[in-house]
Amino acid sequence: MRKRGFRHESASSSSSSSRRSKRSRQSSSSSRKSKRSRHEKTPKWSESQNQFILIVGDGDFSFSCSLARALKSGSNITATSYDSHGALLEKYKNANENLEILQGLGAQVMHDVDATKMQALPCFDNMKFDVIFFNFPHSGFVKGGGRVSRPKAIEMLTQHGHIQVTHKSDGSYGKLNIVGLAQQEGLIEVVDSEWFNIHDYHGYENKYGDGKEPNEPFALGKCKKYKFGRKQ
Repeated sequence: MRKRGFRHESASSSSSSSRRSKRSRQSSSSSRKSKRSRHEKTPKWSESQNQFILIVGDGDFSFSCSLARALKSGSNITATSYDSHGALLEKYKNANENLEILQGLGAQVMHDVDATKMQALPCFDNMKFDVIFFNFPHSGFVKGGGRVSRPKAIEMLTQHGHIQVTHKSDGSYGKLNIVGLAQQEGLIEVVDSEWFNIHDYHGYENKYGDGKEPNEPFALGKCKKYKFGRKQ
């Protein structure tokens, strides 16, 4: 039978061993944090809790959740869907959970909101926003669809507010001239467009929103973010 050995150490060697053990734990903890940071990227939001934010056409509300979580509050966020509440729950498996998260963070949620008719809706009477998000205005149609919804929102912007549109830029989508369409609505591009990376927005999931598989993600390919503001 193997006997357990006992080792006697002086105070100095014990202290040295303790320091080595502490450094080892710190190194291990730092390694774990580094691994977590690689998997849990911080969303690239430039928005703040002081801004009033409107999100239109959000599908399963995962984009709104990503924003509210990043800001640690949804009190200044109005999140909307084109679908009714019933249709939303039928289409998206995570919709109810996302709605509960938004409610818990204090966000206002609206359904049956058509982005092309927002200015005329009584629920938005006299409301002004610093930022309006509209992601993938071509979605909400069956696979292969190429139409684009154009939000009527210029009168809903504060003086220095802007609309951010994220849109596919490859294939036929790249020929739709988002900047030109915005100019037709009285908007100008206030910031140069930049590439969109969905992994920068933790928890956001793009969806078809219609057809036989509304809860399935569509292929993103190359996408860009555009920011438009009022002509001053």
